[in-house]
Amino acid sequence: DQFLRIPALTTSSACAISVAGEVPYDCDQIIGYNTGMRVVLRLLVLLPLLWVEGVWGVDCASPDYDLRFQAEVDALGATGCDRVLGDLFVTNMSSITNLDGLANITSVGGDLAIQYTSLVNVDGLISLTSVGGYVLIRYNGALTDLNGLVNLIDVGDVWIASNDSLANCQGAALVLGWPDGPPDDNVGGTITVEDNGIGCDSVGEVLASVSGPTQPVINQATASSNSITLGFTSSTTTDTLFPITGYSASCTGSQADVSGSPATDLLDNTPIQETLTVAGYDPTAVLSSIEVDIDITHSDPTDLYITLTTPQGTELILWNQGSSGGADLVGTFPTTLTAVDSISSVRIQTMDGDWVLFIEDFDVGPLVSEGVLNSWGIRITEELARNDSGSPIEVFGATRGRDYTCTVAPVTKLGTTPVSDPYTVYVPLELPTVPTITSADYEDGKIILIVSVSDNGGTDITGYEATCTDGTNTFTGTSTSSPITVSGLTNDVAYTCTVTATNSVGTSSASAATDPITPEEASTGLPIWLLYQATQ
Repeated sequence: DQFLRIPALTTSSACAISVAGEVPYDCDQIIGYNTGMRVVLRLLVLLPLLWVEGVWGVDCASPDYDLRFQAEVDALGATGCDRVLGDLFVTNMSSITNLDGLANITSVGGDLAIQYTSLVNVDGLISLTSVGGYVLIRYNGALTDLNGLVNLIDVGDVWIASNDSLANCQGAALVLGWPDGPPDDNVGGTITVEDNGIGCDSVGEVLASVSGPTQPVINQATASSNSITLGFTSSTTTDTLFPITGYSASCTGSQADVSGSPATDLLDNTPIQETLTVAGYDPTAVLSSIEVDIDITHSDPTDLYITLTTPQGTELILWNQGSSGGADLVGTFPTTLTAVDSISSVRIQTMDGDWVLFIEDFDVGPLVSEGVLNSWGIRITEELARNDSGSPIEVFGATRGRDYTCTVAPVTKLGTTPVSDPYTVYVPLELPTVPTITSADYEDGKIILIVSVSDNGGTDITGYEATCTDGTNTFTGTSTSSPITVSGLTNDVAYTCTVTATNSVGTSSASAATDPITPEEASTGLPIWLLYQATQ
């Protein structure tokens, strides 16, 4: 049993509830109590999924709204709905003075028009992120800023015109594609910005009104056994609408880049396999960025089914008879092409080994549409990253004996930009940690030591040296691996022993000394237990 409690709704409330994309429930159908009492909506199956996935919303009851009075704006807000499925129009020269009642609205499925109002700002739209149709803002003579649009990142068309007092349009900079503008914008169709106040009279003026943060500068970097700490001068910004909320640090290390040009024919209903081998990518258990290039000549990519199998045997569906918008399939997963399965889901796996590309050209019907796999490739980059509030930032997961290229960038609503100049950091190899003598044995004039080392310092241990002393005389033994034998000892004399480990950097400190160990001459007669058994 799961419960959704909605306070103070009545059967006349203008709302509907949709869950995880299902058909909306009209509030009239689910109200269980009278005015002023809490409504208990019991959803036995859908709501558990809703809370797990976080996919929920409250659709406004009417698909379209034409608000002409302040009371209508406030009434819509009072319903608590957050999605207008159709159009939302706000129009009235004298009555409507604020949009505060719309502060819950996150999306408008159709068009949004704000015109002929006495609005000074559109702060009530602060939660709005998407508009399916156009955004039309015009003939609002008192309107001075568009700060309320700061979270808007996806619209159909934009028309901002004839708002005589409008001089601050920074809130529209992100949707217009700051810093470069079109075509790097978030507008699906046309953009018109004209006949407003100075600073809002064109797309260029809007973009120029936002300076963005200054570039941070990395001025210090220190490396430890598994981390890199970056010290940097912080960014500053004059854009109060886009404050710096933190910093993102990134370091790249090991890389692999393999490709092939097989020019393999893709025949109808005839699968092919191609293999690329990654070798020497080290380490094999860190977060890695993976990109897959593909170049296929084909008249109809909707015939193609493509998978990629990792060296650990995970099969990723890259393409499942999707559309590329035309002939041929050329690009890079996941940057310019969208994979069905997330490539990042395998970024912690072992990268060395065989990567197998499988392609099948499914074809049904009398028309033959075949193609060619011209080439494909894989690029893998070791990536370490961490976000923090400011300098310094410590990035974990580094591998000793490797150079890393690191950058830092401020985080704002504008994105993670600008990126600092790269800073190269070497993570040094280290001495082995102090060995541990886990066990010891002795023979005639010998002591045998079993040792372990918890950390080799990032490079192979090349040798061990054991030292045993009776307090006066010292004897040593060496070995390239455990165990280590110390010979030439005197039987029936007690010795204490220590061990050191050596790698290419140098020699570790000595282990803790053993308790006294006394070698003894081996017995030459029959074992006592055997003599005992022989007498029985």
